[in-house]
Amino acid sequence: MSGINIEAILTWAESRGWPEVAIDDWNLVGGTETKWRLFAKYVSTPRADPKAETDRLRYGRLAELVVAADRLRQTTDEPI
Repeated sequence: MSGINIEAILTWAESRGWPEVAIDDWNLVGGTETKWRLFAKYVSTPRADPKAETDRLRYGRLAELVVAADRLRQTTDEPI
């Protein structure tokens, strides 16, 4: 499995003014550059505990999906 594309996530967030984004029902990411960078550090640092590692990977992949969906929304009129 490839790593989480941290640079793409941070580039996207920066280009939109570091927005606050809901990545699932209970978790908001961002709102400031510092919060996005802390999130990036979190999702790029492997965890020893299996549950924590699963959560870390899940949040990283969800953030990648937010970026991909937003890019797709900008290039098509089709519903996502």
